Amino acid sequence: MSGVALSGVALGLVRCAIVAYSLYTAVEIRLQAVINYGRVIHEFDPWFNYRATEYLAEHGYRKFFQWFDYMSWYPLGRPVGTTIYPGMQFTSVFIHYVLNNVFGKAISLNDVCCLVPAWFGVLATLFLGALTAECSRSANAGVAAAFIMAIIPAHIMRSVGGGYVERNALLQLTLLLLRPCASAATATLLLLLLRLLRPSRHYHYHYHYYYFYYY
Repeated sequence: MSGVALSGVALGLVRCAIVAYSLYTAVEIRLQAVINYGRVIHEFDPWFNYRATEYLAEHGYRKFFQWFDYMSWYPLGRPVGTTIYPGMQFTSVFIHYVLNNVFGKAISLNDVCCLVPAWFGVLATLFLGALTAECSRSANAGVAAAFIMAIIPAHIMRSVGGGYVERNALLQLTLLLLRPCASAATATLLLLLLRLLRPSRHYHYHYHYYYFYYY
């Protein structure tokens, strides 16, 4: 084997090692809250999202989309199933079902919801690296992007273990769907479609002399 071929193999191994280290770092950083404090949902929105996930798991998708929750936006109430991004709830319930019923691993829905943000953070690191390599035609750029994504605080704060919010799932979906796009026009149309799929959240409630607007 020639020296050029050996150097190419060595460079490929180095790239693989950096990507593997980036993925390990991504999950290690995002699981610090779980390691230190246990599998606990924290903050307000994550608790609401977990409650919606529980309802979906217990009652099924039909009742979920018809669910009017009188305990949210109290005393006005809220039609939860049609005013949230339900993809994260469906994904978590699916993962919980597969782990328990297919692989036989006993894990609670709470634990799945605590770990999903960290898992998705690792996927975002991998997807962004692949997308960068595809767009730039440079494997080195993809490796660098993966490492930056693994440690950048702007994404860590939305994908930390226990921080069960939909933003950690939407990024993976966007990156995954943008990958097959062959042109800027296709990518633009796809982003517009994602925008149109957003639930309609324009409500005007009248409760005595109290008006509530939500956009």
